[in-house]
Amino acid sequence: SLSGRLTATQSQQTQLTGEAELINRTPGTLTQNSLPLTRLAARYMLDPDQLVLDDLKLGVHLGATLTGKARLDADGLDAHLASTALNLQAFDARMAPTRLAGKLDIQAAPNRQQLVATLADARQRYEVDALRQGDQISLRRARIRNAGSQIDLQGELTTQGAWPFTAQARLVRLDPSAFGNFPSARINASVTGGGQF
Repeated sequence: SLSGRLTATQSQQTQLTGEAELINRTPGTLTQNSLPLTRLAARYMLDPDQLVLDDLKLGVHLGATLTGKARLDADGLDAHLASTALNLQAFDARMAPTRLAGKLDIQAAPNRQQLVATLADARQRYEVDALRQGDQISLRRARIRNAGSQIDLQGELTTQGAWPFTAQARLVRLDPSAFGNFPSARINASVTGGGQF
């Protein structure tokens, strides 16, 4: 169940400021078809041109918090978040426990969206740079490292016509069981492919 709180003060003729909070009392994992967020809170400033969120806090299932700021205006969304002790088991209970720290930068305009993220703990590291521009979706870089395992991914997809795509993957000493409750293996491979959906 969700509950919320909102305060508002008219600080200028066309400007509102205040605090907003949303509480999720039944969080769960994505694999349970549940929302893994427990709390959203921020100070805000709203005027006819923009919504600005400062002191933004996103509580995540199993205890982690994302903090940062965001701005929404006619050009789109610009958000910058930092993580400490993010546990991937909050999203999928099969994952091994993590305490990932790092940052996520999100820009979203009507015809262009980009996500750049780097998260790491003592054992794992995740790096992602993904971009959608018009009909083109590009995974410009994705690298996952865990102990001796490494996965590198790149790819492009065009979301028109026959939806053509290309993809490249490089697996180095990949052991899926190092990431959680998955079969053990030791995989070395390089794969390049393409096709249509």
